[in-house]
Amino acid sequence: MIPVANLYMMLAYAWNRLDQASVVDVAALHQQNLPSLLAHVLVTGVSHLTKRGLHKQYRELVEESGTLRGRVDTAASVKRALFQRARAVCQQDDYSADVIHNQIVKATLHRLVKCSDVAPPLCREAGRLVQRLPGVSDIDLTARAFRGAVVHRHTAVYAFLLDVCQMIYNETLPSEESGGFCFRDFTRDEKKMWRLFQDFVLNFYRKELSGFSVNASHVNWNIEPNAADGHLLPSMRTDVSLKSTSRHIILDTKYTAKIFQRHYQKKSFRSEHLYQLLTYVQQQAAYNAAQSMPAPEGILLYPLAAEAAETRYVISGHPLSIATVDLGQPWPQVRQRLISLILGEETAMPVYTA
Repeated sequence: MIPVANLYMMLAYAWNRLDQASVVDVAALHQQNLPSLLAHVLVTGVSHLTKRGLHKQYRELVEESGTLRGRVDTAASVKRALFQRARAVCQQDDYSADVIHNQIVKATLHRLVKCSDVAPPLCREAGRLVQRLPGVSDIDLTARAFRGAVVHRHTAVYAFLLDVCQMIYNETLPSEESGGFCFRDFTRDEKKMWRLFQDFVLNFYRKELSGFSVNASHVNWNIEPNAADGHLLPSMRTDVSLKSTSRHIILDTKYTAKIFQRHYQKKSFRSEHLYQLLTYVQQQAAYNAAQSMPAPEGILLYPLAAEAAETRYVISGHPLSIATVDLGQPWPQVRQRLISLILGEETAMPVYTA
């Protein structure tokens, strides 16, 4: 079971929003489930927004009026025969907070008010914040609305909140019984958690390790130049590649409770995971040697589930490690564990040569 405070940190790293996420004091989080955590983050963030001032921008306001304001649309006014009634269609630039970013925030707060999984005090606070956005239009949350909420330097403060809003949108379903919404438990979805774990580890090392360039990179097959049908080979893309002047680490993340396989009562590491990582390292080794780059080493990283692993092999001259990280520990220990995997192990691992 991953504590909600650790889930919050994983999301902050995965979305690359660590600086904005610091608005919420993780140590003070007492929410026992993810819906209440997300509600707490959104309520806290929107409270900060309303104090500093909502983002506003100019928009064209067109209305029929008996008072001349802005520019008169003569053609539209004549077409409607408004001049005879001392009225006109007027156009003016309105500096308003009624923009898509605020509309999404307001619509998400509305949704939280109706969520049965959110703690009642947070539902009430979300409702109070809705009342502090009277000039913002009500909209239906859609994927299209999120695509329209472009984040730039003037709206950068919304980046993390919009990520939270989108997660709430993605993980809530209408509840036929109550007429409100309920949350799906995405932590039980292995594919979603695998992607979160992968993005978290990638951005964690980008943020926390100096002296390394960190990215997800392609590995080229070591085949003859201009080989026929070479394009039919499957692409190889690492989850995380860490490069320094002296090291090249290929790290592959897996999110599964089963890190061992059993055959006739014999326990062994998952063959498909080990073969995949070994292939990456072997193919990368040929390229690195030709470019006078450090020989690659591989790490298979799992979250700690049923069993822990802490093993290092040298296979055909290639160092390969298999390790777990306990995401249920206090966050400082999770952080230290991930750093020690790269910069130095807390305890010596047995080394087996094959």
